[in-house]
Amino acid sequence: MKLKRVIPLGVLTLLMAATAMADVIDISAVNADDETGHPVLLSEIVTIEGVVTVGTGAFADTNEIYVQDATGGVLVKQVLTAVPSVAPGDSVRVTGKVDVVYYKRTYLKVGGGVAGSRIDILSTGNAVPEPLELTARDLALSGEDYEGIYAVVRDVSLLHPSNWPSTEYTDFRELDIADADTSCWLWVHPYTDVDGSPPPLDDFDVYGVVSPDPKQPNNGGYGIIPAERVDIRSAGSGAGFATAIPDWVFTGDEPDIEVSLVGEADELTRISVAIPGGWTFSGDTADVDLDGAAFATADVVAHQDSTNAMLVTIAGANLIYGSTGAITLNNMTVASTAGDYEFVIATAVAGEDPVATGDGAWVHVATTGDPGDVVINELYPNSDATSDIAEFIELHNPSRGTIDISGWILTDMDDSGTCGGSNLWEFPIGSEIEAGDYIIVARHAIGYFMRFGSNPDYELVDEDYATDPDNSEVPNLTLASPVDGDSQTSQEIILMGGDDENGAMIQGKRVYEAVYLYTDRLKTELIDAVEYRDPIYLEEDFCTGEPELGGDNDAYVPGYVPLDYTLGRDAVSTDTNVSSSDLILSSTPTPGEENDPTDGEAPSLIGVSASGDRFVKVEFSEPVDEDDVTNISNYTFFDSDREILSAWFSRDERTVLLYTTADSTDFSYRLDVSGVADVAGNQMSDASASFLGYYQHSTPMSEIQAYDEVGLSPLEGERAVAVGFVTVPPGVFQSGKTSIYIQDLDGYGINIFEYDLLSDPPFEGDLIEVVGEVVEYISSSGQGATTEITGSNDVPFSLTVHARGFDAIQPAVMRTGDISDEALEGTLITTSGVIMSLEGFAIYIDDGSGSVQVYQNFTDLDFSKYAFGDSISVTGVLLQYDYSSPFFSGYELAPRYESDLEIMEAHYVADAAVTATARVLDIDEDDCVEISYNGPQASRISVRIFDLQGRSVKTLYDGWCLGPQMATWDGKNDRGKDVPPGVYVCQVQARARTGEAAGNAAVPIVVGMKLQ
Repeated sequence: MKLKRVIPLGVLTLLMAATAMADVIDISAVNADDETGHPVLLSEIVTIEGVVTVGTGAFADTNEIYVQDATGGVLVKQVLTAVPSVAPGDSVRVTGKVDVVYYKRTYLKVGGGVAGSRIDILSTGNAVPEPLELTARDLALSGEDYEGIYAVVRDVSLLHPSNWPSTEYTDFRELDIADADTSCWLWVHPYTDVDGSPPPLDDFDVYGVVSPDPKQPNNGGYGIIPAERVDIRSAGSGAGFATAIPDWVFTGDEPDIEVSLVGEADELTRISVAIPGGWTFSGDTADVDLDGAAFATADVVAHQDSTNAMLVTIAGANLIYGSTGAITLNNMTVASTAGDYEFVIATAVAGEDPVATGDGAWVHVATTGDPGDVVINELYPNSDATSDIAEFIELHNPSRGTIDISGWILTDMDDSGTCGGSNLWEFPIGSEIEAGDYIIVARHAIGYFMRFGSNPDYELVDEDYATDPDNSEVPNLTLASPVDGDSQTSQEIILMGGDDENGAMIQGKRVYEAVYLYTDRLKTELIDAVEYRDPIYLEEDFCTGEPELGGDNDAYVPGYVPLDYTLGRDAVSTDTNVSSSDLILSSTPTPGEENDPTDGEAPSLIGVSASGDRFVKVEFSEPVDEDDVTNISNYTFFDSDREILSAWFSRDERTVLLYTTADSTDFSYRLDVSGVADVAGNQMSDASASFLGYYQHSTPMSEIQAYDEVGLSPLEGERAVAVGFVTVPPGVFQSGKTSIYIQDLDGYGINIFEYDLLSDPPFEGDLIEVVGEVVEYISSSGQGATTEITGSNDVPFSLTVHARGFDAIQPAVMRTGDISDEALEGTLITTSGVIMSLEGFAIYIDDGSGSVQVYQNFTDLDFSKYAFGDSISVTGVLLQYDYSSPFFSGYELAPRYESDLEIMEAHYVADAAVTATARVLDIDEDDCVEISYNGPQASRISVRIFDLQGRSVKTLYDGWCLGPQMATWDGKNDRGKDVPPGVYVCQVQARARTGEAAGNAAVPIVVGMKLQ
């Protein structure tokens, strides 16, 4: 069948008319080309009907399917989220736009903005069209005539078997195949199971859809794309596929091994399974179970071949294409040596001897181990800031016996961010660590030799990464899984892990690393793990909830590891599974030897720079003593009257900010530094550094947050330069926009707002400078009056991060009734009180001084766990959303995180209670009695003074219980008159919300006057 593409011009008008009427047209018309070789219906929206030959998910990366009718086949491309999913044999109607790749590969586009495009399933379970029988010559010379057709090319072989994709790839793989006449292309789609499968035998049939080069269609040449590995079918003896379950075991195990087989082209009647050397099988046919229709009438024979290897043979099988069968070998004894073992599978058609299949069923054997048998003893993560090629990991065997680590896995949390490791590096067979010994795994043996003058025991070389050096004298660990074939990204263990510029140890970059040692590829047996992180970007561990790492937030926190320093355990390799206790920063790397857990190097001054006009940033080479670096007497401005007011220490323990009087623009300053030691006590030599004063002066935040008679900033509409510490980083409020709160050391805060997200956002505790226009946010409804700095046409927005990771801003502790104040807008505040009301996104709390609203400001905090009457502590930023001018109301305390809200325990008493500081009140001396009272949670209480006749004299409080409270009585009644001398009773009555009594308490008070 030939499907010619070129259609006479007279027919084109009819096709265009049919398209315009949305009639169903033949698929051959979609494929038809004009005299220039372009699709006749290019960019037209057409409707076709046909049967699916390649269904949804076969080519998962692009969601491509193929549809065929009696006249031809066509590729249909959907967006990845397109519905419905279709299966081979579904009858479908497709409406889409005719499109083409490089004017060669024609397809119908569905979704992605194509008006009216869709796929409708008309029926399911239909037979897939019989494949069109083609030869390699048909494809090579006339492939365009068959584009999109489901076809088969028989009796072909691989011209270059070494090109078979033995591992996973991220792009199409092209293979040369040939029959007895000529050659054509076989395209392997990267998202099928062909990658990594065993290659076919010498002669095979390949089923698939006809296509030009999928990567560069205009290169010419047609071939066939199979949808899955079973579409590449070997014929005759030696055909079939086999897998083993489980595919990994430990030495000493006695597992049941199930060998699953799938048939290919011909009926296979005889199958044999060879037991690998070193494994033991009973030879009893009773220990062999068969399952599946292919083995329904088969017999089992167990015997030895001419080499005395044990064979299990299945006779009388009926294993055909698409059918499966399972052979379970019970009570096997695993080999005592680690490694990969092949159960060689041989198959035969009737009347022939079995021939081994292309690949058998493989089982990986690992040696067992217990946590602590081997420890990750030392890490050397910073040999060079740009390449780190001398990095190493040292393992140590603290036991009294040799430990076989063949097949063990070393991995880390790599750039994918996978906790537990994703790129698995496997020790080769025969790897051992003798008692008390060490082994070194280097990233690159060449770089390691350059630094330490000797070769490591092993190295990591990702062969797909084109720039990796390899030392042929040093054995490599094997990259066991996964292999992504990406030549642009190294899969090696790079000891800073995570989002860190692909492993380069750069100060000021996010750093988190976790290194793991497992006994097997499935990571079921963890031997040891360590973790460390940067204290600025990560305030808690990235990998949490992992007991093998000792629990949450226990990573070692070295920050930026200084050049040529090492992270290691103490000299005896103590292992507590808590990295913050086990790891030590040392100035002396000791690969292959007992660790030297000391720091013998004094710190040095890296640099001094202006951070705005009021701050000077001073950086040291390693963690330094906090008392030393925050002692302002250790710093002196040479030949300047600039005054240092205070000093703040960064979480990285090597950066200090000096808060000073304002500088002089572009004036050259010299800062002298003395009296600074590192945490080990090594004293730094006196040092000096020069820097220029900052080029612009900042606007005091008190002036930005000042307000006029209607509550608006007097600087509204003007340019401002604000410098402060981040209290609310971007992403906490309004995740799709940039909303940042900063605060200065005088307690004034301001909102920074931009509609666009920042490419390099600051973190909480960073000192930043923002330039923009001062605005008062008032919504279209007239509500708001929040003072902000943002960009405008007149004042471009800019944000500069001057310094990272300072805990300079602590929330102001205030009573609830004092918070709603215009002067406090944008300030970080902590308060506590009793929940008086819950209204969806708002909670009102009161500590007795007046209530304040706690509001969810575009956060997903869980307010449902709080109830009326709970006493809670809240930390948040004071916002304003006023309804009308003047703007002096509508204040809201907005918590940032779940940790900003906390239920306070032991706040209430079980029964109403009252006490008085004194029982006698002298009204002549204007005395007062202090009265303390409390009641049950969520109760309404009244505190009153009664005379002995039971008459109410004075009401001190009547409202909801707020926990422990204090009131005073001056001996006057409700009308402000002195009560007569006598005995009175202060009584507390409590009632639940239902009105039921919740307790009473009373204390007597004597009112009198002193005798003259």
